[in-house]
Amino acid sequence: MDSHTKLHPKVKSAITSIKQKIIEGWSVAIGLSGKDSFVTTHCAIEALKQAIDEGYKVSPMSIYTIDTSIDNFEIMDFMLDVHQSIDDYANSHQLPIQTEVLKPHLMTRPMVQYLGRGLLLRTAQNQNNGRQCTSVWKIKVLEDHLRRLENSLGTSKVLSISGVRDSESSIRAINIKKRGESIDVVTKTCIGYKLAPIKDWSLSDVWSLISFIEDGEIESFGEDVVTDLRKHYAAGNYGVCDLLAGSSAGQSKPCSARFGCTLCAIVPKDNSLINQIETNEEKYGYMRGVAELRNFMLHSLNDFNLSRNSVGKQIDKDGNVKLKYNDYSIEFRQSLLRMALTLDAIEQERTDNPKFQLVDYSTLIAIQWNWAIEGGEGSFGSAIKIWHDVHTNGERYPIPCIEMTPAKKNLTARYVSISKLLESENPKGLEMTSEEKSKYQPHAIYSDEGVIHTMPYFTSDKTQVVEGMGWEYIECIYTHYESEGLTKDDSVCPTAIIKDLMQRGIVTVQSSNLNRLNERVKRAQAINAIKARGGDIESYLLLNSSDTPIKHEIEESFQSELF
Repeated sequence: MDSHTKLHPKVKSAITSIKQKIIEGWSVAIGLSGKDSFVTTHCAIEALKQAIDEGYKVSPMSIYTIDTSIDNFEIMDFMLDVHQSIDDYANSHQLPIQTEVLKPHLMTRPMVQYLGRGLLLRTAQNQNNGRQCTSVWKIKVLEDHLRRLENSLGTSKVLSISGVRDSESSIRAINIKKRGESIDVVTKTCIGYKLAPIKDWSLSDVWSLISFIEDGEIESFGEDVVTDLRKHYAAGNYGVCDLLAGSSAGQSKPCSARFGCTLCAIVPKDNSLINQIETNEEKYGYMRGVAELRNFMLHSLNDFNLSRNSVGKQIDKDGNVKLKYNDYSIEFRQSLLRMALTLDAIEQERTDNPKFQLVDYSTLIAIQWNWAIEGGEGSFGSAIKIWHDVHTNGERYPIPCIEMTPAKKNLTARYVSISKLLESENPKGLEMTSEEKSKYQPHAIYSDEGVIHTMPYFTSDKTQVVEGMGWEYIECIYTHYESEGLTKDDSVCPTAIIKDLMQRGIVTVQSSNLNRLNERVKRAQAINAIKARGGDIESYLLLNSSDTPIKHEIEESFQSELF
């Protein structure tokens, strides 16, 4: 007799619903991230096994975990153990299951966005349309994965099964209803076909199934890992995991800890992470520094003078840029990089098997690339220099403990011309120098202004750092430049690293973006020229604007809002 017959009818209903879809020819994809998806995965694997036992031909099942690179590190490490358990179970039962860890494209990962591009720490206040970070770091990753599955399987019948539940929150229930997700009816959504087999489960239902698995009353892939699952949730829930809590007043909180990204502040306080650390310092204490970095980023968010740029990055069709506090300044990003690298170094000193690395070689190259094309970093390869300060020279940069800066009025957005700066500095962008032309065969970039001859470059479908090539540049090539004095040579513009990375094939670029890249490099070169003379780009723009009324309006705005 099937051991699942003793379970709650909801469990049998979920298994039956998934099995029917498998029998109908759907290929199932499941995202594994926590307790709800754990029990959903159990039901899906059991459904697959039953369908095979009944003699049906089945499609492969995909079980994946999305690693944004800043997820709760202990939970992510645990998920890798779960993947291994699934692999072992699938092999022993000859089940067509493939497990994968998926990651966002490097240029969109959190540390590249925060430290490289200067995008602000995510909060509920600065996310204009829901959780934009979720769209970039998770939903886009899932969409790409589902398209790859469709292409590899040669079918559009790929069914994404989720562990969403109505009872998680009223907002979650509303969103599930909006998407039309159902327990047993396939729904077409904007990201593909979906099914929500545990939609009507309570928290108690989830933990009841986990208890059955933990007690060995039913067979499951999770037999060897389920106890650790409970321990992690207990640690995030004040050290307890009370299945009956919440049913009456006066009882402790239910075992419903929610683990999110460590460096995200959509929720003002990461209680689960804090509870983990305070419950078991020995096991979870290594994440304390990351929690402190999150607090520093959150508390300094409204300290405009400390953390923000006041000059916009985009040039409009009239040659103007916006003056208003917006993204993180280069100087603040440099400080954040020092802190993040320090946390990495401390973690590497703590153990031979680090649980996290916020900034690896590829991430550092991506950060450096973004700094170089923005301008203002001050010296050639400054991000790589900071890396060596920490990892080679042993410098450590503690995270300041500061009070939350209250929200305050930003500058009124004003526009001022940058055309005069570009005309006076006459930057060359990606165009080759005479010395470069004597060493390399020129490559052409075609634009409305004619042909630009630049260094050799390699193209790809999007700008990316080639995996595995960053370490040599950071560890060897940069240190050679440093020994030759090139990194301290004021005559070497920091943007020179862009052409160097391109011609070495370390960064590949999208051919359709080369003109835009050339224009951005010109702007960066002009900004670098002002900074090399000890100037400030904001002051320069204000004093040299050809549009006097706009300039005065900006000056008055600065006076009235800053003082």
